[in-house]
Amino acid sequence: MNHRTGLDRSQTLLFPERLEDYIAAENPVRFLDAFVTSLDLHALGFAKAVCANTGRPPYDPAALLKLYLYGYLHRVRSSRLLEAECRRNVEVLWLLGKLAPDFKTIADFRKDNLQPLKAVARQCTVLCRKLELFGGELLAIDGHEQIIDDATLDRAQKPQQADRHRDMHQQHPALGLWGVGEEAQNRQHNSERRRNQRRGVTAAGRNEAETAEQNQNDTEENCESCHLLRPPLSRS
Repeated sequence: MNHRTGLDRSQTLLFPERLEDYIAAENPVRFLDAFVTSLDLHALGFAKAVCANTGRPPYDPAALLKLYLYGYLHRVRSSRLLEAECRRNVEVLWLLGKLAPDFKTIADFRKDNLQPLKAVARQCTVLCRKLELFGGELLAIDGHEQIIDDATLDRAQKPQQADRHRDMHQQHPALGLWGVGEEAQNRQHNSERRRNQRRGVTAAGRNEAETAEQNQNDTEENCESCHLLRPPLSRS
């Protein structure tokens, strides 16, 4: 018995003559095509929804939106990967009519249309709920332990932390700084330390100035004393 073998690469094959024959009637990509076609992209605020009279014709925002939604549903969000899908994925070939925008065009479309994309995603979610395309079913559960999210865990731990800090404060009053609001007290302590440091620098500078002034006064007094004690010069 031999292994299964593929076809000879040089053999002539008869593929379907139309891209339409590659996409089944129940393929979800048809839903994307119909949904984007029903949108008013100019009213939603998409850039280049209306072509200018001069310059090179841009890509239709509808085609780029179809590509973006297709990548989002299939967890392909990289602009370079979406560019590759335009050349090898039969569904994308059908969806875009064999258009192949480069990754820079895809990235700029996403960057220039952030708010319209949010509005389209909202409309798509509402439509899917109306058509009951979201099952809303439970996928999996843990049979041994209850799954608790981080927010629930934090809410459950906060009363225990407060009790522990209160007990610690009762047993050791000197540790009252590390209570429930330790972060705020730490910030206050740090700000007071910086303020004291600035005061210390100012006081040090003031002390240096006073010391220099006192030294200067002492020097002047010494000079005057020397002048008074110096015997007068005798005249010849």
